[in-house]
Amino acid sequence: MEYPLIILPLSICFVLFYYILKKDLSKSTLIAFSFILGGAAGNIYDRIFCGKVIDFIDVYIGSYHWPTFNVADMFVFLGCLIIVLSFKKD
Repeated sequence: MEYPLIILPLSICFVLFYYILKKDLSKSTLIAFSFILGGAAGNIYDRIFCGKVIDFIDVYIGSYHWPTFNVADMFVFLGCLIIVLSFKKD
């Protein structure tokens, strides 16, 4: 088992959870951070109990093969996307 791949993300999750609890965040930022925290927790769970992150969604677009991913990865991505889009000012 690769302990740095468990300890570092777990530490970041604790910091993010503390930040969510202590800061007055907008609703979109709170949702984004919750998505990231949930996705990270899912991948940490896989790494602890399975020894690796299990990716099972395999997508092909024409002849292009998208990298394999899982639901936790989707939530991390969506959380990051919400944060990036929230910086867009019209």
